[in-house]
Amino acid sequence: MIALLSVACLAAGSGFGWYGHKASLRIQAWGEKLNELDQNIRFVTGTGEYSQSQRGSMTDNGRGSSLTGHGLPLSATSFK
Repeated sequence: MIALLSVACLAAGSGFGWYGHKASLRIQAWGEKLNELDQNIRFVTGTGEYSQSQRGSMTDNGRGSSLTGHGLPLSATSFK
């Protein structure tokens, strides 16, 4: 009975871990798309200046490095 309970707990933990991992990937992709949208809006409105390092990361295929370094939208990290 203890072995069955251990296996059930292990399976449940693995399931929750997999779900959390997939949710993390979805949140990261969402943040990258928000970063791209924010860059487009700033470019169109002319409200922001980008440094050379940011221009270089904008040419990545959305997978290399994010502008904030943590996958957060620019607006969430720009207010200090």
